[in-house]
Amino acid sequence: MTFEQILKLASNFTTSQLLERDMFQKRIKADKPIFLPELIYPLLQGYDSVAIKTDVEIGGSDQIFNMLVGRELSKIYLKKEKFVLATKLLAVGEIKMGKTETVFIPLNLPAGEIFGKIMAIPDAAMPSFFELLTDLGSNQVEKLKPLEAKKRLAGEILKQLFPQNQVLAAQKEFERVFQKGKLPKDAQIFNPKEKTYGILDLLTESKLISSRSEAKRLIQQGAIEVNQVKVKDSEAEIEAKDGTIIRVGKHRFVKLATSG
Repeated sequence: MTFEQILKLASNFTTSQLLERDMFQKRIKADKPIFLPELIYPLLQGYDSVAIKTDVEIGGSDQIFNMLVGRELSKIYLKKEKFVLATKLLAVGEIKMGKTETVFIPLNLPAGEIFGKIMAIPDAAMPSFFELLTDLGSNQVEKLKPLEAKKRLAGEILKQLFPQNQVLAAQKEFERVFQKGKLPKDAQIFNPKEKTYGILDLLTESKLISSRSEAKRLIQQGAIEVNQVKVKDSEAEIEAKDGTIIRVGKHRFVKLATSG
């Protein structure tokens, strides 16, 4: 489209109509800026409906405003109705599930990792996850305790992606590691060359963490454990005993092996 065509497109709406969007109203109340491209974007997305002469547009509930702009433009340019079908968003609180957000579960991960990430979802998000990602009715899960509900959710999602034997193996491994405190079967082994290590040296030499600065940050966050005891001091000295388990976060482990 030429700039002249975009101006003609924009003449179909007033600024006040565009500012009715919920997102913009929240910005105004919070005294936050709204940039000009953000006002133009709904017009351009809406014009897509005109360009392809669509009859129905399906999108997430966060796109309702943009889709309704397309509905209005279809009336103006095509003299026809365009129907809008909005779906619920998969979200944890106010955070949408997506790769640009902190809440993100890639489907190309191994079954065990997906299982663990689902188990980390807050309890409050369970109803919407069951509704949007499984065929189970609320009456089938509402009486389950949070831990059992998450296991059921993880199992229902994984069985759509993996063979049943991998689903069961993922659940057993989660229970073994996170409920019984055992070491993961695939935990890496580090053969120490010294009898004692500074914790930063041990974390980087074992390749659990790539840099000392990251190691310090994780220690400050309480994310490092040695034999199930949190490390609070980045200057701590660790005795490199055979069988010592170092854990970073929830999913990274290393076992020290002084022989073999």
